[in-house]
Amino acid sequence: MIRILEVWVTSVAISLLVKGALGGYGMSMFAAQSSPPDPCYDENGNPRRCIPDFVNSAFGKDVRVSSTCGTPASRYCAVTEKGEERTRDCHTCDSGDPKKTHPPAYLTDLNNPHNLTCWQSENYVQYPQNVTFTLSLGKKFEVTYVSLQFCSPRPESMAIFKSMDYGKSWVPFQFYSTQCKKMYNKQNKAAITKQNEQEAICTDSHTDMHPLTGGLIAFSTLDGRPSAHDFDNSPVLQDWVTATDIKVTFSRLHTFGDENEDDSELARDSYFYAVSDLQVGGRCKCSGHASKCVKEREGNLVCECKHNTAGPECDRCKPFHYDRPWQRATAREANECVGKSGETERSGETERGGETERSGETERGGETERSGETERGGETERSGETERSGETERGGETERGGETERSGETERSGETERGGETEREVERQKEVERQREVERQREVERQREVERQKERWRDREKWRDRERWRDRKRGGETERSGETEREVERQRKVERQREVERQREVERQREVERQREVERQREVERQREVERQREVERQREVERQREVERQREVERQKERWRDRENWRDRERWRDKEKWRDRKKWRDRKKWTERSGETERGGETERSGETEKSGQREVERQREVERQREVERERKKWRDREKWRDRERWRDREKWRDRKRGGETESEVEREKWRDRE
Repeated sequence: MIRILEVWVTSVAISLLVKGALGGYGMSMFAAQSSPPDPCYDENGNPRRCIPDFVNSAFGKDVRVSSTCGTPASRYCAVTEKGEERTRDCHTCDSGDPKKTHPPAYLTDLNNPHNLTCWQSENYVQYPQNVTFTLSLGKKFEVTYVSLQFCSPRPESMAIFKSMDYGKSWVPFQFYSTQCKKMYNKQNKAAITKQNEQEAICTDSHTDMHPLTGGLIAFSTLDGRPSAHDFDNSPVLQDWVTATDIKVTFSRLHTFGDENEDDSELARDSYFYAVSDLQVGGRCKCSGHASKCVKEREGNLVCECKHNTAGPECDRCKPFHYDRPWQRATAREANECVGKSGETERSGETERGGETERSGETERGGETERSGETERGGETERSGETERSGETERGGETERGGETERSGETERSGETERGGETEREVERQKEVERQREVERQREVERQREVERQKERWRDREKWRDRERWRDRKRGGETERSGETEREVERQRKVERQREVERQREVERQREVERQREVERQREVERQREVERQREVERQREVERQREVERQREVERQKERWRDRENWRDRERWRDKEKWRDRKKWRDRKKWTERSGETERGGETERSGETEKSGQREVERQREVERQREVERERKKWRDREKWRDRERWRDREKWRDRKRGGETESEVEREKWRDRE
C-alpha cells in the first residue's frame, strides 16, 4: 500500500513539473515571444471589439457575364484622338487564341499596369439591350466601395445592385447616367436625409465619354449618408452596406453620333464595354466578434467567432451563454455573451461514473493542461494578426471620418436645395415621412416579437439543460454512454439549425412583404400625383372656359352698345331730314302763296299748274304720313327690343350679383345704362 502511494505521489509531482515547464506564464521566453495577445481581447484578457482585415473581396473570384466577345471571332476598333483628328486601330477578339481573348476572369485577376488585361463585351450592345455581370462574394460582407476601371470609354448609363440573399433578390446600390429621369426615373443628385439614406440615388458624375481609356468609376457606400459617423448604432446603414452578391448593369453606350452613317459598320465596331479591374472593398460581416474569416470543411467562408458567439456572422450566442441577449460589438462595448459552459461539467461527471474521487480529479487536471496548451496554441496563431487588425481598424475609422465630413457637406448642400421646393412637394414629403414612420414602428414591433420568441427559446433551452444536469447529478443518467450523449448533441444542433433556418425564412418573407408594401405605397403615391395633376388641369380648363364666356359677354355688350349708338345716329339723321323736308315745304308754300297772289289775276295756265302742284303737295303729305306710320311701327319694335334687352340684362346682372355676393357693382351698371338711355 505504501509502495502504491509513493508511485502515485511521484506521478502527480511529474505532471505538475511538466505543467509548470510547458504552460506557466513567464517560464519560457520563447513561449512568450510566440504567443502575442488575441485581437479580440486586451492585455488583461477582457473582451473588446475585433474586425477582420479590409480586403478586396472580388479578387480571384468568378464573374458571370451576359456578353463576351470572341465567340465567334470578331473585329473591334480602338479609338484614339490627337487634337481634332480621330483614328481607329482595329484588332481581332478570338476566344480560341490565348493572346486575343478577353474573358471575364480578367475582371478580378491581378491588375498589372504594365500588362493590362481587359474583359470585353460584344460590339454595339446598345439601349434597350444591356450587358450585365454578377459577382458572388460567398458570404455576407460589409462593403465599403465598388470600383471599376475601364479600357473603353465609360458608359453613358449604368447601375450597381446588391443582394443579401445570395442572388435571390436585388436591391439598387447606385445609378450613373446623364439622363437620370429618362433612364431610371430618378432625380439627378437628390438630397440624402436620415429618412432615405438606405435608398439608391442617381448622379451624372463619372459619366463623361473622356478619357477614352483608363476611366474610373468608384462608388462609396457610406459617402453622404447622415448616420455614417454613428455606424455602430445605425442598423439601417449596417443593413445598407451588407451584401452577398454584386451586380453591375451597363445600360447605354457613349457614341460620337456616327453609328448611322455610310461607314456605320466600322463605327459600330468601335463601341463596346471593356473593364480591366473590378474591386469590391470590404470586410467579412462578423458583428465585431471575430478578427478573421476561415473556410469550413465544406469550403464555405465563416467567421472565426470569439466572445462566446457562434454562427456564420457571429450573430448568436453559443449554447449555455444566454444570460445576456446577443448584441453587436461596438468601439465602447464588446457585448460578450455571458453564461456557464456545461460541456466541461458534463464530461467530468460522465468520467467520474465508476472511478474514485482522486482519479477523477487527476483526469480533470490532465484535461486542464491540454486545454491550456490548446488555448495558448490558438493565441499563438492569432498573435500574428494583432498588429494588422489594429492598423486595419484605425484605417477604417479614418475612412469613416472622411465619409462623415463628406456626409455633413452633402447634407448642408441638400438643405440648401430643399429650400426652394414648392408647398406641394413639402406635403408629399410629409406624407412619405408619415408612411415611413409607420413602417419603422411596424419594423420595431416585428423585432420585438422576434426577440420575445428568441427569449422564450433560450428559456426553454436553459430549463432543459438544468433538468438534464440535475438528472445526471442524481445518478439517473450515469449509465448513459458517450455515444448517446454525442447523438443527443447532434440532434440538438440539428434542431437549432432548423430553428435558425425557420427564423431566416420568416425574416426573408417579412422583408419581401415590406418591399411589396413599399412598392404599393409608391404606386399609390404615383396615382395620387396623377389625380392631383388631372384635377389641376380640370380647374385650369374650367377657368379658361369661364374667361372665354366673360370675353364673349363683353363682346355682346359692346355689340349692343354699338347697335344702340347706330340707332341713335339714324334717328338723329331722320329727324334732321324731316326738319329739312318741313322747311322746304314751308318755303314752297310761302312761295306758292306769293306766286298765286301775283299771278291770280287771270292766268289760267298758271292756275292749272298750281292745282297740279297742290295735288303733288297732297301726295307728298300722304307719303310723309306713310313714312311717319312706318317710323312709329319701327319705334314700337325697337321699344320692344329694348325692353327685352333690358330684361335680359337685368337677369344677367342679378345672376352676376348673386355669384359675386353683392349688388353694388350691378347698381352702378344700371345707373350707367340709364345714363346711356
